[in-house]
Amino acid sequence: MRKVHWYCNQLLQVEEEKGGEMEEEVMLKLLQRLDQHQRDRKFQAMECTSMKEQVLQ
Repeated sequence: MRKVHWYCNQLLQVEEEKGGEMEEEVMLKLLQRLDQHQRDRKFQAMECTSMKEQVLQ
């Protein structure tokens, strides 16, 4: 779970730098780059999106 939190922080930093939302496809590519050995990349990306939405609410 710690890995997911770290990834989310990285993703949020990139979003802030670009000043907008990122496409899920881009999120998945970033996640692949960060951890090639992760099997449930899509699940982690969705998990991150829901965590981000909770933070923004």
